[in-house]
Amino acid sequence: MKTCHLICNLESGKGIKKKEIDTIIELIKKYDYEVTLHITENQGDATSIVKTLKKCDLVLSIGGDGTFNEIVTGNYKRKNKLLLSHIPVGTTNDIGTMLGMNKNIVKNVKDILEGDIKQMDIGIINNQPFIYVAGFGKFINVPYETERKLKKSLGHLAYLINGFKEFFQITKLYDIEYEIDGVKERGLFSLILISNANHIAGFNNIYKNVKLDDDKFEIIFCNISRRKDLVRSLIMLVKNDITKIPGIYSYTGKNIKIKFYDKPKNNWTIDGEKYKDLKDKSALEFNRILHTNLTGTFLVTKYAIDKMDKGSIVNISSTNGIDTYYPESIDYDASKAGVISLTHNFAKTFAPKIRVNAICPGWVETDQTKELSAKQIKGIKKGILLKRFAKPEEIANVVFFVANESYINNSVIRVDGGSIC
Repeated sequence: MKTCHLICNLESGKGIKKKEIDTIIELIKKYDYEVTLHITENQGDATSIVKTLKKCDLVLSIGGDGTFNEIVTGNYKRKNKLLLSHIPVGTTNDIGTMLGMNKNIVKNVKDILEGDIKQMDIGIINNQPFIYVAGFGKFINVPYETERKLKKSLGHLAYLINGFKEFFQITKLYDIEYEIDGVKERGLFSLILISNANHIAGFNNIYKNVKLDDDKFEIIFCNISRRKDLVRSLIMLVKNDITKIPGIYSYTGKNIKIKFYDKPKNNWTIDGEKYKDLKDKSALEFNRILHTNLTGTFLVTKYAIDKMDKGSIVNISSTNGIDTYYPESIDYDASKAGVISLTHNFAKTFAPKIRVNAICPGWVETDQTKELSAKQIKGIKKGILLKRFAKPEEIANVVFFVANESYINNSVIRVDGGSIC
């Protein structure tokens, strides 16, 4: 029997009923699949689920464009890619329209299970995948600033209301330099769109003859800023593709570099969701990692020490807690630095009867590193003197040695193969 993982965002669009999910599961089972259901609760859950899945025959997401973006992101971080598809039930469903789907969920499921497997281009912006659009500038903030409760009650109308409000805001022109496949230009622009679709924000036929597998994206830079020109452009867009509108500079290309000479006012959007950088990391996300890695270490030690008259404690930190910092893992890095601080404090508190040390592994061969691409692995190994990852048993051997060597205390020991970067 084949295996299918069904990943469902119950909050997408106007919400999904349990009865609808049960119908979908029963239908998938008729095609000889064993179905495992995953319900997402927080942003990023779908990415984490796909990233850690064992090999399966199909991953199917139910939700909006952002939900599908999450499962594609999880798949992007895997070494062994999985077969993906999507059932659109969001507010706008640009991706569903792009893939030829409609509002009939049962028909969409049947089309997926009876259809052909096809390759599809995926864009990458600063190591973050996007499926059909990445954008910046005028109106781009509307999708992620529209409140979820409005989307659930009003549907697509909620976007139109916020878009109407945005229309009357001052349109800023940004001084931008861009390079597309080696060709450089510079100018003042109010909007950037990098896309792989002919249906964006509810507009059909934005582009003509878009191909999903030509290894290229459609790119526009727009310098329209006056309201009357915006109105004229929107009217023209109903009957013309976007490349025919004055003030629009259109390209097709594969590699794009963009440099801002003005500080951006708003974030980019990726597949309708806000592109997050460091300033967007929530306290909830940050504290969740600290609670697991740092608070967990504290509590285990706190309760274990009551049972110990003597002995040894070995904490597992990371080289990320010493001097290897990545902006995307600031919460993890901080938690592992905290474990090192706890180690020093515990060592001083419990000496001389109990010794406390920390091991700081670098890259280790685990299920997680198996999901890295060959290119990523090659780049990482260049920065390791031994030119390989550690084996789990090599880390275990160091832990065993430190735990049993009676004169090692208050020490932080790197086990990273000689990292040089």
